[in-house]
Amino acid sequence: MDTRIRNGDLYTLAEYDSMNDDIVKKKETAICFGAGDCFKKNIRILRDKYDIRFVVDNNIDKNGKEIEDGIVCSYPDILSKYQNTLVIITVLNASILTDIINQLLNLGCSRFEHVNNIVDYI
Repeated sequence: MDTRIRNGDLYTLAEYDSMNDDIVKKKETAICFGAGDCFKKNIRILRDKYDIRFVVDNNIDKNGKEIEDGIVCSYPDILSKYQNTLVIITVLNASILTDIINQLLNLGCSRFEHVNNIVDYI
């Protein structure tokens, strides 16, 4: 039997792993919306805080391409499968933010946040 010692006590591996799950905070899964400069500039900071699965963008030319740091871009329609996942809007252009928010709502996504509310410096 595989065992571990902690604070002088002997635990099975399952017990030890369970205790560590309580100690190590797991990152929340998130998806970014916007694969442009804002995304590229902030992805490393966002990855420190979130488990970024992929990025979506309305630019069809980016679909299927690696954008930054191994993160692949998909078309936003895929978000309908991830309605409960946090979407981080990584677009600074204020003139299209309302369109993106409406698009997210139409896809059934109600958990979204703008990158300005997460990252201190953009």
